[in-house]
Amino acid sequence: MGYTEEELRGRSAGGGRIHVLYDPREAEGARTEPTIEIVAVHGLTGHWLRSWTADGSESTYFWLAQALPRSFPTARIVSCEHGGLRENTIESLLWDLLGDREASGCDQVPIVILAHSFGGTLAKQIFIASSPSRNPSEEAQKLHWHIKGFMFFGTTNAGRPSERWSFAFRSSVPWVLVPGHRADPAALIEYLEQVEAVNKDFDSCGGSRVPTVCFYETKPTRIWGWYGVILVPKEMAVAPEAESFPLDADHENLVRFWTYFDPSLEVVMESLGQLVPKMMHWDKSILRGALSPPVLARDGIRILCFDGGGVRGLFSATVLEHLMEEVRKIDTPNNSDAPRPCDYFDLICGTSTGGLLAIMLGRLRMNVRSCAHAYDAISGRIFRTTRWRVPGQRWWDAYWNKPWFSGTTLESETRNLVHEYLSIAERRDLEGQSIDPDHVPLIPTVFPDTCRTFVCALPECSRNCHRLRTYRHPRANPSIDCAIWQAARATSAAPLYFPPMTIGDYTYFDGGIASNNPILEAVREAGALFPDERPVAIVSIGCGSAAPVGPGGGIKGLLSSVLQRVFDADAKHHEFLEQFPGLERNYFRLQGSDELGAIDLAAYEQLGTIRRMARDYVSGSGRAIIQECAQKVAHNNN
Repeated sequence: MGYTEEELRGRSAGGGRIHVLYDPREAEGARTEPTIEIVAVHGLTGHWLRSWTADGSESTYFWLAQALPRSFPTARIVSCEHGGLRENTIESLLWDLLGDREASGCDQVPIVILAHSFGGTLAKQIFIASSPSRNPSEEAQKLHWHIKGFMFFGTTNAGRPSERWSFAFRSSVPWVLVPGHRADPAALIEYLEQVEAVNKDFDSCGGSRVPTVCFYETKPTRIWGWYGVILVPKEMAVAPEAESFPLDADHENLVRFWTYFDPSLEVVMESLGQLVPKMMHWDKSILRGALSPPVLARDGIRILCFDGGGVRGLFSATVLEHLMEEVRKIDTPNNSDAPRPCDYFDLICGTSTGGLLAIMLGRLRMNVRSCAHAYDAISGRIFRTTRWRVPGQRWWDAYWNKPWFSGTTLESETRNLVHEYLSIAERRDLEGQSIDPDHVPLIPTVFPDTCRTFVCALPECSRNCHRLRTYRHPRANPSIDCAIWQAARATSAAPLYFPPMTIGDYTYFDGGIASNNPILEAVREAGALFPDERPVAIVSIGCGSAAPVGPGGGIKGLLSSVLQRVFDADAKHHEFLEQFPGLERNYFRLQGSDELGAIDLAAYEQLGTIRRMARDYVSGSGRAIIQECAQKVAHNNN
């Protein structure tokens, strides 16, 4: 006997969009506390009930409500109702889940998500949006840490969604995921283009390490007349390192079963039965309820600063990624995700594209893997030009004071980063203040005291850098109010490369002209911010030491020599050692080779080489100092 939609809707959490199908605390003769929560997420144009019933009606077998409680009597089972392609679907679904778990008293119960088709992509976006790298909200992070398993049914987990989807949408298929339920083909096709990026972000947030089972279709889906295709073939549905099983169904019917003894349902139930204990074994902290990031005692200040280096900043991001992985092994070995730098360092700063890294890690609170991926991608776009040049034209442009690259691409890429990684809490706060999302302020409107960050920029006709801060300085003049993208442009306005940036009454150039290695700026700022605390770790990451080069022939040789002298980072390193000899034992300079330093700031075609040099460094000459540095950065360093 099936349930009617009205009967089940009456059980929904507060009549909302999280529909409670079974709660062991209400079961006759059982009344036990839930040990796990099973959350079902339908596809983009699906339905919380009809997507999961045998023929898409309300009166046939609804296995979520009838089969799951039979096999998992201590599981709380819910089915989500969401807006699909509507605006703010991810945010709404995230807060619906948080509200339901808090209201039901299940906020400490581990979760396994069952998702159909592109509902799996939505589930991944929930995992990403609640991760510490994206969301400072403790409630959201708690949800992230409690998601301990996934079951994907026909979800694209590898590669780009097949062109067959585009053909299906454009052919006016009478269904997309549910009979009679249509969607705008253009909107769906646009969504397809995001799937590959979501999968990469999911991996960078540790999602690929969560225990997962994938199911894939073996029957073609009818597209036109008798013509049918496999919409998500096995090679796209199977996730790396995940178990996978075929089901005797087309894409639409992957999550529809007629009886408890349906052979395909038996495969699903057996797989879920094996997944649940694997979840518990994967993270023993579930059994202790310790799913939040550790609360770490303050034992001194930690400083992180980045040299400028253009595309060579990828070296810095990659080295930092390995450093934080070593910190993870010391502090949180049972957690698969490397900690975020913003949760360890009290002060992060940078110059030029090192300033961009500082903004990404400190202001936007990104994790290191996401930061490295993003930096790799945007470097190629920032330094690529579509304008054809004659040989040597670059140096003639320099002679006539004409920048080699437009600042427009850098501005748009920074705006895109803000749109993608700004926390949900701050996004909501900005909406309440009617602040344009293109002008998110450098000083955050929420959580203002977390991980102070500044970037260096040099005002016109001045020899001293301005520090563009994400906080109000207690002793200096008020910080200059500007948007995040403006700070990124100002610190990156390298002479010859980008035009200067005007903010208010100041016209700024790249801070690297005065401090390409901002170590002295960082230590002096820390002394003003934390006068009574001593640094326990000062980490300075460079972009390679270029061998001295004298002026060569012609304008090209002269300009090359001048640029090298202007952006010399090692001079500041030696100056620091002379001025602060007492801090040397806690100071770590992670620096690349002369070969790395010889790569031009704009040589985006060398990104693969830079990545290789970083891997060679962390596994070779830099391995020992990185491990020693991690001992200082880690809180469990006794």
